[in-house]
Amino acid sequence: MSAGTSASSESGSLDVAILVADAVGYSRAMSRDEAAALGAFGASRRLIDPLIRQHGGRIFATAGDSILAEFGCADGAVGCAVAIQRGIETALAAGALLMRFRIGVHLGPVHRVETDLLGATVNIAARLEGLSNTGGICISAAVRDALGSLDGLVLEPVGQRILKNIEAPIEVLRIRLGEPGREDFLEQRRLGVAVLPFTDPSGEVAGYLADGLADDLIAGLARFRTLAVMGRGATFHYRGAAVDPRRVAADLGVGFVVRGTCVAEGAALRIGIELVAAGTGPVLWAERFEGTASDLLATQDTIVERVVAALAGRIAAAGQADSIRRRPASPAAFDLVLQGIFHAHQTEPAATATALRLFDEALALEPDYPLALAWQALMQLRRWGWAPTGGGDLQPVLERARRAATLDPGDGWCQLVLGQVAMYAGDLDLAAVHHKRATALNPFDAHILALRSPLAVYLGKPEEGVLLIERALRLDPFPPPWYASNHGLALYAARRYAEAAAAYAAAAMPQTGVLAGLAASLARLGDAAGARQAAARLMAREPHFRVDVFMTMRPFREAADRRHLREGLRLAGLPG
Repeated sequence: MSAGTSASSESGSLDVAILVADAVGYSRAMSRDEAAALGAFGASRRLIDPLIRQHGGRIFATAGDSILAEFGCADGAVGCAVAIQRGIETALAAGALLMRFRIGVHLGPVHRVETDLLGATVNIAARLEGLSNTGGICISAAVRDALGSLDGLVLEPVGQRILKNIEAPIEVLRIRLGEPGREDFLEQRRLGVAVLPFTDPSGEVAGYLADGLADDLIAGLARFRTLAVMGRGATFHYRGAAVDPRRVAADLGVGFVVRGTCVAEGAALRIGIELVAAGTGPVLWAERFEGTASDLLATQDTIVERVVAALAGRIAAAGQADSIRRRPASPAAFDLVLQGIFHAHQTEPAATATALRLFDEALALEPDYPLALAWQALMQLRRWGWAPTGGGDLQPVLERARRAATLDPGDGWCQLVLGQVAMYAGDLDLAAVHHKRATALNPFDAHILALRSPLAVYLGKPEEGVLLIERALRLDPFPPPWYASNHGLALYAARRYAEAAAAYAAAAMPQTGVLAGLAASLARLGDAAGARQAAARLMAREPHFRVDVFMTMRPFREAADRRHLREGLRLAGLPG
């Protein structure tokens, strides 16, 4: 179809191109400083509105931070979308205070009600906006097919996506503009798999056991290079919910979902598991396993092997043995570790103490159990980080983490823990080696990417840190609160203070690092009152807080980076 023309729909009405643009971080910015947020949004509109008119468009609706516009042809809508994103980036680079936007464009028939437009075409454009990157554009295949010329634009296939409240899948493409992008790992590999938390219809199975089944399955599947396995953080949000696999697929961008049940019948356990083709919902494979809790060691490995074999036969049988974690000989040690992991994910001091005790008990039974060693080291690192006057010597913890990774070099979690401990022990080169190994073992685990972000910052690469944490945020639509701290740190180190303040302010339960970073970011923005308020909240929480002690636990390689954070904290009025 040539540029400037419109397609006719089956009903005989003319199709139009709908552009939906949404400001990123608007609600967070409004909650922090309404006047500043409104000013930035207004400045953005003064750039966007004339571009819509220049490209032959008409704004037919606005909803808070969203702009909806119609165009007579796909070329006008896409040309306008590109001009908006490039114009905003140019203005931001020149120091203007604007907001970044996500944009979606779709082509199809609409229903006109006076000056408003309604119908599926508008809804699809809005869903496409939600799939785009910050500063990016997503379009449908209908738009691509109607474009007269690409004019040098790079189109990146995203694949078929099931959009909320849209019955048929939509083929989605992304226009690459050099924005900080999501590297679409799930399109680079042949299979994307999400493992949901196991459910307990009987109500008799301990929560740690059901969680442990799913955790271990994730770890086993992640070892296959042809599988894109989502990490625990991306799927455990669905715990306890009767969720449609197609919703999980749409949320996480995967093609397959594994779900299971764990039912207690007296002393016996009955485990049911299904592999679902998420796009259409059919069950590709289902099986039941029965036994006792002491049989779980063998049962877990059998489940991994059967699920892998069911994935279209794409994994050679010879490779299946590589999926099996090193197991303890003692079922009791295995059970203690599953209990410990359950408590470790709760992060409160009391839960951490319980987890550490359980890992100690497991290691008393099995001294060379790699997973127990890794989790024990991580809990000790967490306790070190909470020490108000400095954490003490990390070398014993480092040796424990090193031992875990040596005993099971193919376990991504053991590699990650060694990287984390090495980072805070000040050996950034060793940390980088093991963080990269953890990522290579499972590049789809959002937690691994989120934990790599501060390492990039400490190595003097803050923009890389921003990309890593934002990639993690896109892989995990429901991130835990600690992501905000790593996001804020990377943005602060990159001198993007307004975005850093917004990231820190988004933390639901702000801890010491979040409040410190928020105070420093606001101080750098010249918001003295906001910085004092954040500092006061921090001191009320940690009366013994001192800047110099806080900085000893931040292993910056470059003196200038260390000085940059220290000066921001002191500018906020924090002591020491």
